[in-house]
Amino acid sequence: MDEAPIVCVSPTNDPPIRLVAPTIRDFLNMATSVPHVELIETCWPWNDKEMTEGILDEYRTDDFQKKRDKLLRRLHETFGTDRVDVAECVRQTLQDRNNKVNLPTYDGLGIVSTSDIESVNRYMFDPERRQDEVEIKKMQNFLSQATTEEKLGFIRDASYWYILSSDYDSNVMELVGEILLSLQLENEMKRFVFRN
Repeated sequence: MDEAPIVCVSPTNDPPIRLVAPTIRDFLNMATSVPHVELIETCWPWNDKEMTEGILDEYRTDDFQKKRDKLLRRLHETFGTDRVDVAECVRQTLQDRNNKVNLPTYDGLGIVSTSDIESVNRYMFDPERRQDEVEIKKMQNFLSQATTEEKLGFIRDASYWYILSSDYDSNVMELVGEILLSLQLENEMKRFVFRN
């Protein structure tokens, strides 16, 4: 639980899924280092420290800062947080994640292997986003030989590539459900079914 990465999901942004911290502890340190926690996601795409500081300065007014200081003291007392350079933390988090990724995915998070497997294959989805019988058969053939990492990559990419709902790409949605069950990812399956 302490090692679970923190991801920001914002469907209107590009990319819509952004890794912001490697652990909850790092996230809390970052959250107490900016005037609004939403600014962590805003700082995500920038490597320019000066630009990031300019954005943060907009929120450092006296009245706002008094309220913020009270909240920061409470968070520090409760969680033992430390002030950090948020832009540097995000940059380091992304670099560390990229160094661990065995299989890239469309959402930018990638798949990190927990085994000694070094080589993994990525399924290449049809550019037209077809889900006809030929494409589904191709997917099934790939998945019948796929490693756990490759199946997880497929799920992640299919969720990004298609609209997985009973009204749209139901054939691929059913295939993703089968993979979740085969991997015994029961909680993920419940969330997947609930979403649809």
